[in-house]
Amino acid sequence: MQANISQSKLFDQIIDLRSQTLVFATLDWSFERMAEPTGRVADDLFEQHRAAAE
Repeated sequence: MQANISQSKLFDQIIDLRSQTLVFATLDWSFERMAEPTGRVADDLFEQHRAAAE
């Protein structure tokens, strides 16, 4: 099975998958793309980048 899910939900899915398969399931994952940061995370990253450039 292949799915696109957010990283914040990934670990819940791992637990559910292993529980439903009596711990016989395995999971391989990789990043295909990353979402653009928003809110305070974006502000913090901007400030870190600006400080590093000075």
